[in-house]
Amino acid sequence: VLATAINETLTGLGAKYSRQDIAHIGVAPFDPIGNTPGILAAANEAYEKAKLIRANSYYFRTEEEQAKDITEWKPLVHRIIDERDFKVSFVGQVESFRTGEVLMEEAFTQAFDEEGNSIPIGTFVSIAEKFEKVVDLDQGVIHKVIQYISLRQIQHRIAVNLSMSTIKDGNFKIWLMDVLKQNQALAEQMVFSITAYAAAKDIKLFSEFINFAHSHGAKIILKRYETQFISLDIVKEVKPDFIRLARDLTHGINADASKKMFVESMKEVSELLDIEVYAENVKADADFETVKVIGISGASR
Repeated sequence: VLATAINETLTGLGAKYSRQDIAHIGVAPFDPIGNTPGILAAANEAYEKAKLIRANSYYFRTEEEQAKDITEWKPLVHRIIDERDFKVSFVGQVESFRTGEVLMEEAFTQAFDEEGNSIPIGTFVSIAEKFEKVVDLDQGVIHKVIQYISLRQIQHRIAVNLSMSTIKDGNFKIWLMDVLKQNQALAEQMVFSITAYAAAKDIKLFSEFINFAHSHGAKIILKRYETQFISLDIVKEVKPDFIRLARDLTHGINADASKKMFVESMKEVSELLDIEVYAENVKADADFETVKVIGISGASR
């Protein structure tokens, strides 16, 4: 309750001073038999994850395992990334409302510590950025995705999450250009995914990367889209290939006229600009049927 109240206050303060993003909050449980450094380390992990969610967001760390301090994170992150000792699974299949075929699925990275415990991926990525290892991580994921497409003879598209730090890196672009040239047959199946929250921080960089990807045969998806981050006017300017709506925009849409109106407007924009619009993680049957009737391209469940 307190974190929600602070979040709302920060958002209101940001609107007053035209500052979208003011602060993030990491929350960790207090353990009477624990120690202060451990609690602070847990709160810091939650804070790192909150930074990846959205403006002024908060994250509750509920994991029971002991938090790691910065001296433990550095060798762990370096080893996992350098040895590519992480797993990439494929989740969130988007099915076409028209044909029922799979249009796209997302590459999801999982990392584990020395004891085999799963590391929260948001925290892992954020700390990789802190140690300037996120470019190496993203390259490793792309490598595993290309192997997956080739070995399994996958026909649909795969969304690969990239950080803004990665797309800003000149050496990464040179590397990616060579990789796409060497794999021209599957380049169009590679869809690089950027969250709307991250892209909003540097629209010029995002637009340049869209042009770069297109020039080498790849596609771009704008993920977790909400107009509070990027307006429809900017969408019209930068023209990503795909937009995946934030799940809040379709949760309860069956009984929410304003959400229906918004998704209908997104459908109109998509038809005008030749952008495919997807809904994410639509759980309720009534919501799924409503989104289907509106007529966007597809959804994941």
